[in-house]
Amino acid sequence: MEKNGYNRKLFSLISILASLFVYTGAIAIYLYANGWRLGNSNQLLVKTGVLTVQSSPSLADLYVNGEKEGRTSKSVSLPVGIHSVLVKKNGYVEWKKDDSGRFIPVEIPGTEKVWPADLVLLAMGFLGPEDTVLSSLGVEKDQRSNAKAEYGKFETNIKGVFAAGDMRRGQSLVVWAINEGRGAARECDKYLMGSTMLP
Repeated sequence: MEKNGYNRKLFSLISILASLFVYTGAIAIYLYANGWRLGNSNQLLVKTGVLTVQSSPSLADLYVNGEKEGRTSKSVSLPVGIHSVLVKKNGYVEWKKDDSGRFIPVEIPGTEKVWPADLVLLAMGFLGPEDTVLSSLGVEKDQRSNAKAEYGKFETNIKGVFAAGDMRRGQSLVVWAINEGRGAARECDKYLMGSTMLP
């Protein structure tokens, strides 16, 4: 009888310890998943976020708030707030925000190179529509150098000149280009014919 009582007490103690272990682990996992970490100096819980930076080419230097954090690809835990992030690699152009908040390439003096070539093709992604046509027609542009036209009407500041897709909204998904192309066709038809039956 005494042995049964002892076994029950032992079983109860093990159950309580196992429950405490599971609950403590669950709380720790929850806090970790929601960005809470132990602070280095005072050992108090502090709210953090994770910054993950990848770059092409890889192994570029990563600076957060002016301090080197390592090389890309890298994840860094940071306290919640606004941080300055800089990624750079020797011999490559730096990209920095201009006054309007757009990232633009910044020339680095002394990194220029000259290669003889018969043909040069620049694959730099979409940097905005060709300025020659817009300027010659006098089409007003937005702050991102796209043709300024209201969505749904697609007419620019020049009567009879319409813009849609990447020309109007900037680089985007092809489904937007198709949608806006159809809308612009409808508005052109309405402008030319006085009415339209296009959807």
